[in-house]
Amino acid sequence: MPDPTDGTTVRSDTASFATDTLTNVEVAERLVPGTLVAGRYRVVAFRGFGGMGSVYKARDEELGVDVALKVLRSDLRHDLQGVQRLRRELVLARQVTHRNVVRIHDIGESDGLRFLTMDFVDGPSLAEALDRDGPLAVERAVGILRQLSDALQQAHDAGVVHRDLKPSNILLGPGDTAYITDFGVARSRDGDTLTRAGTVVGTPDYLSPEQLSGEPVDGRSDLYTLGIVFYEMLTATRPFHGETQAEMLAQRLTGQVPEVSRAGVRVAAGVQRVIRKCLTRQVTRRYQQARELAMDLAAVEDVADGARCGCAESWPRGTRVAIAACGGVLLGAMAWWGWSVLGGWSAPTSAASAVAIRHAVAVLPLADETGDPSLAWVSMGCAELLATSLATSPDLRVVGRDRLRHAMNGLGLTPGRYNQSALRELGALLGVDRVITGSVHRTGPRMRVDLQLASAPLLSVEAEDAGSFFRVVNEMGQRVRRELDASPRPGGDAPALRTERPQAARAYLEGQARLLDGDAAGAAPLFRRAVEIDPQFVEALERLSKAYQDLGHQESALDAAERAVAIAGSREGRVATRARARLAMLRGDPAEAAAHYARHVARYPNQTGALIDLGDAQAAAGRLTEAAATFGRVTRADPRDPRAWLLLGQNSLLSRNPRTAMARYLLRARALYERLGDEQGMADVAEATGTAYYQVGDYRKAVSAYTDAIARRQRLDNQPVGDQRTVATTLRNRARAHLATGANREAAADVATARAIVQRLGDRAALADFIDEIGAMYEQRAAHGQAIQAYQEALLMRRGLGDTRRLAQSYDRVGDAAFAQGDYDGTPLYWNEALALRQGAQDRRGVILSMQDLGSLAQAQGRWSEAIRAFRDALERSRAMRFTSGMAASHGHLARLHHYQGRYGDALASFHEALTIARQLDEPRMLTELRLDEAALWLELGQVNRGRARLDEAAGWLETAPNYDLEAEHAMLLALLHEQRGERAAADRALEDARREADAGDSRALSLRVRLTEARIRSQRGSPQARSTLDQLARQADSLGNALLRLEVGEALASAELQARRVAAAERHARRTIALADRVAWHAGRHRLHALLAQALAARGARAAAKSEYAIAQAALAQVRAGLVPDLRERFDALPVVREIETGTPGT
Repeated sequence: MPDPTDGTTVRSDTASFATDTLTNVEVAERLVPGTLVAGRYRVVAFRGFGGMGSVYKARDEELGVDVALKVLRSDLRHDLQGVQRLRRELVLARQVTHRNVVRIHDIGESDGLRFLTMDFVDGPSLAEALDRDGPLAVERAVGILRQLSDALQQAHDAGVVHRDLKPSNILLGPGDTAYITDFGVARSRDGDTLTRAGTVVGTPDYLSPEQLSGEPVDGRSDLYTLGIVFYEMLTATRPFHGETQAEMLAQRLTGQVPEVSRAGVRVAAGVQRVIRKCLTRQVTRRYQQARELAMDLAAVEDVADGARCGCAESWPRGTRVAIAACGGVLLGAMAWWGWSVLGGWSAPTSAASAVAIRHAVAVLPLADETGDPSLAWVSMGCAELLATSLATSPDLRVVGRDRLRHAMNGLGLTPGRYNQSALRELGALLGVDRVITGSVHRTGPRMRVDLQLASAPLLSVEAEDAGSFFRVVNEMGQRVRRELDASPRPGGDAPALRTERPQAARAYLEGQARLLDGDAAGAAPLFRRAVEIDPQFVEALERLSKAYQDLGHQESALDAAERAVAIAGSREGRVATRARARLAMLRGDPAEAAAHYARHVARYPNQTGALIDLGDAQAAAGRLTEAAATFGRVTRADPRDPRAWLLLGQNSLLSRNPRTAMARYLLRARALYERLGDEQGMADVAEATGTAYYQVGDYRKAVSAYTDAIARRQRLDNQPVGDQRTVATTLRNRARAHLATGANREAAADVATARAIVQRLGDRAALADFIDEIGAMYEQRAAHGQAIQAYQEALLMRRGLGDTRRLAQSYDRVGDAAFAQGDYDGTPLYWNEALALRQGAQDRRGVILSMQDLGSLAQAQGRWSEAIRAFRDALERSRAMRFTSGMAASHGHLARLHHYQGRYGDALASFHEALTIARQLDEPRMLTELRLDEAALWLELGQVNRGRARLDEAAGWLETAPNYDLEAEHAMLLALLHEQRGERAAADRALEDARREADAGDSRALSLRVRLTEARIRSQRGSPQARSTLDQLARQADSLGNALLRLEVGEALASAELQARRVAAAERHARRTIALADRVAWHAGRHRLHALLAQALAARGARAAAKSEYAIAQAALAQVRAGLVPDLRERFDALPVVREIETGTPGT
C-alpha cells in the first residue's frame, strides 16, 4: 500500500486556495452585484468559493428565477482539463435526477468567463450549519443522512460515483431538505477518469481508504465518506485526527473506527453500528448499497422513537369510579382504577406535536357478562363513547378504534378476557401508559359497568333514567380526565353523541362496530335505522355517508353528507367539522376538506385519526409534501402504528419516489404488521410494494408483489365487501404489470377475473368504476381503441345510476381517448356533454377541466384565438379557487400556443410558471409533457444544449411514469437533436425508437408526427423517396384536420419539391401553407414559408416577386426576433434559414 504522502498527489479543493496570491486574484476578480453574465444572469450576491471557482446567487432574467452561478477560477479557464471537468459536472449531474441532488441547468462562456448555472438552494451548507450550530441532534442528523443515502442510491444506480462528498458540498434548504452538489470530480462507473495516473481526487479529510491508496473506487467509497459526515454531524469533529495530514491519513488506513462517545456525545448503539459499518476499511464488509444504509437508519429512528417512549420510574396508583344509570333500558355502575401492575410506560412525546401529552390511553372493549344478546353492543359502545370523550382533551392521546382492533386481533385477544401479561404486551405494542378495561353486568333491570385500571374504588354517579345514559358517560369522561390530570377541551365539552334516543344510539354504535370491521354493507342499514329514529342525529348521517362512499354509492353519500352539514349549521366541533370535510371531498374539493381537517387537528392535536384524515385530504389535493409532514406527525405520536408508515409509503408513491417508499416506509410497515399478525395490513403493504416495483420498471417483481397481496387477501376469512373489491383492484394492477412484460394473455385473464368479482358483488356503480379504471390502464399503454371500448361501457352503465360527476367523467374520458386517436369530429360530442353535466352539478373543477379539453380541440383544429381565450379563462378560474393542477395545465397550454405564434419569450415564461407548479404537485406525466414541449422550442431556436437538458430531464420522469406516446415523442425530438448536431447514426437509432413506440399505440396524430419527422430528415439528406412520402402525409394530415401537422407537412413538402426542382409544385404548396399560417397566426413559421416561396419565385425567374416575398419574410422574422432576449437572439440568428432571410438570397 503506497504512502499517500510519498509519490501520490492528493488534490484538496480547500487547499487549492491556500496561497495568498491566488486568493487575492480571486477577490480582485469577484463579480459585483448587478453584473450581467451572458446577457441573462444578473449577479445578486457572492456566496463563496468552491474547488473550481466562485459561486454567486444570480437572477435568471429570462425566466425570472434565482439560480446559483458557478464561475470557473481564472487559472482554470484556459485549462483544458478544468473546462472538461466543468462539462463533466454538467453531464454527470444530469444523469442523477433525484430531488436531493442540485439540478444543473446551463453551461456557457461570456466575456472570458466560463460558468454553469444550477438550482439555487436558499440555505447554508452543512459545513456552515455545523460551524454555526455545533453538533446536530441525532434525529436531525439521521434525517439528513437518509436523504443523502436516497440520492446516492439513485446516482449509483445511474453508474455515477460522486467521490468528493463533504459538508461543504451538502446544502440544507428549508425544512432541512438536503441537497448534494458539486459533481465536478464525479465519474461514471463505466467511464474514463480525467485524473492523471497516481493522482487521488477529492478532499483528504473525507477520502476513503481505497481512494487514498489509488485503488479503483465505486459507490461504496461514497458510503465510507457518508460515515465521516455522519460522525461530524453528531460531534462537530471528524473521526480521524493527527498532528499532520500524513498522520491523519495513516489512521484512516490502519487505525480503528472511533466511538462517537469519545467526543463526549451519547448515542444509541445502533447509531454507532451504522458509523462503524460505513467506516470499515474492507470494502466488502461495508454497506454494499446506499439503500442498505437507509434501511439501518430507519431502524435507528425506530430505536430513537422507542427511547422517547421509555419507562417511567413510577406512576400514581389509580382509583375506581362507579356510575349508576337507572331506567327501563339501562342502569349501571361504572368504575375505573389507576392501573400500575403493568410496570408503567411513560407516554410518547414529540417536540413536533402541537401540545405535549400527559398520557397515552387505550380504552379496550368491555367484557359482556349480561348474558343478554340484545345488550352485546353496550360493551363496545361504552368503550367507544368513553374514548371519544377522553380524546377531546389536548393532554391525552387516545388510541383509535381501528388501531386498537388490529392490535388486539394480532395478539389474539378476546374482548374482556385479558390477563396482565396480555395487557402489558398490548400496552407496549400501542405505546400507551394507561389501559382502561372492564366489564358489563346485569342484575334484573339494573346494569353495572365496571372500568378498571387497578382495584381501588373512587366514586359513584347515578343516572335518573335511560335517556341520561349518554350524559353519564360524558360525565364519566370528565372525571377520568381529572384523575389523569388532563385538562378539558378549550371551550368546554361536547356530548359524546348528539342524540337523546337510546335506540338511535344503539343502532349507531352497532353500525360503527361493523364499519370498523370493514363491513360497510352491514353498517349502512344500522346507520339508516339510527337516522330514522332520530333525523337530527348528525353523527349517524356522517357515518352513513362514509358507509355509502365505501360501497361506491357516491350520490347517496353526498346526500347524507349534505344533510349532516345542514343539521350541524354553524356549529363547530368534531362531528360538524368531519361532516363538512367529507362533503368537500365528495364534491371534489380536497383543498377545502384539508382546511376543515386542519381546523379539527388544531382543536384536537393528538388525535392521530384526525391527522390521517388531514393527510389524506392534502394528498388528494396534490399537496404531497404537506401530506408527508402530516403523516410524519402520526409516526412521531405513535411510532408503532403501521398505518402511518404505510400511508407515508403510499404518499411517496404518489410523489413518484418508489425507492424511498420501499426502503424508508414500506419495510417498516411490513415489520409492524407482521408483529401484529395482521394479514390484511401485510396485503396492503404488498400491494404498495407492487406499485413501487412497477414505478421503477421492475415489472416481474411487481407481478410477484401483487400476487402476494392477492394470496393474502384471499386467505382472509369472511372477506367484507371492501376487501373483495380490493382483490379486484390488485388483479387489475397485476394485469397492468403483465401488459408491461408482454404477457397479454395473463393480463386478459386477470381483467376477466377481477371483473367477475365485481359483478358478483351486484354493485353496478362499483362495476362501472372498475371498467372505467380498466380503460385508464389501456390508455396508459397508448391502446386508445381498447380504452374507448371500456370507457363507453362504463358510460352506458353510469347513465342509469344518477351519479352526475362520474357520468361526466365517463364522457370526458371517452373524449380524451377519441382525441388521442385523432377523431376530432366525435371528440366534441363527448366533451360538450361532460361540460354541460359539470355545469349543472356546479362542479367547478370539472368545468375547468372541460374548458381545457375544448381548448385543446380548438388548438388542434387551428382555432388558436379561441383556444387562448379558453385557456386564459380556465387559468383565472383555477387561480380563483386555488386549483393548482388546473393552473399548471393552463399555463402549459398557453405556452404551446405562444410558441406556435412566435412569442418565444412569453412561451418560456409560461413554461416556467407551469413547471414551477407541476414540480410542487410532483406529477410526472405533466412534467414530462412540459419538458418535451419546452425542448421542442429550444431546438427550434437553435439552442441544442438546452434542448438536450430538457430531454434528459424528461427521460428521467419517463422512467418513473412510462407512457408509449410520450416515449415516442421523446425519441422523435432526440432524433431532431442528433440531426442538428450532424450525428446521423444516433438520429437513425432515435427514429427507430420513435417508430417502435408510436406503433405500440394507436394515436393517428402521433404516428403522423413521427413519420413526418423521419421524412423531413430524409428529405434534408437528399433522399428522393422523401418527397412522395411527404405527399402522402400531407393528404393524411388534411384528413385528420390537425392544423399544426398540416403546416409542418406543407413546409416540408414545399422544401422537398424545391430540392427536386419541381418549382411549380413548390410554389403551390408554399402558397397553400402560407394561407393556412395566416389564418391560424402561425408566426413561428411564416418567415420560413415566405422564404421558401421567394426561392420558388426566384427559380422560375420572377425576381421582383421573389424580392417582395423576401421583404415579407424579413418583416415576419423581425417580429419573432423582437421577442427574444440577446442571448437567445445570437443562436437564433446563426440558423441557416435566418441568415438566408436577412441577406435576401437563397442559402447554399
